[in-house]
Amino acid sequence: MPEDTQKPTDYLTMDPKTQGEFIFAHSSAVERTEYASRLLKHSSRTFKDPLAFAWYLQIPATSLVCTDDPVIPPQLQREMVDKAREKGANVVIKEIHSDHVPMVSHPEEVVEVLLEAAKRGLQP
Repeated sequence: MPEDTQKPTDYLTMDPKTQGEFIFAHSSAVERTEYASRLLKHSSRTFKDPLAFAWYLQIPATSLVCTDDPVIPPQLQREMVDKAREKGANVVIKEIHSDHVPMVSHPEEVVEVLLEAAKRGLQP
């Protein structure tokens, strides 16, 4: 089997009810179940394989730190940005009081951050 082929055991699965309450903490119970049921499986390789291309070293980036994220604590999110900056990345941090999935729980605020980032990208 080629190295880049995944076996069925190389995926993480979740219980929509239990994990939905955790991942989508800022959403209603109905939304949690709905969105969590769409998360079928997640490749475990994202946790164990080395990064193939560090795009964040090539272009300016914006990191959205979710200050109420129960999945990746905010301090760890900031540490990830610090490590990227140590490697030479140009990263702007924006914070939002959100759970792990702000595009679901706080879409308007995410749009504002994206528009700001796009405007910065258009500047010479």
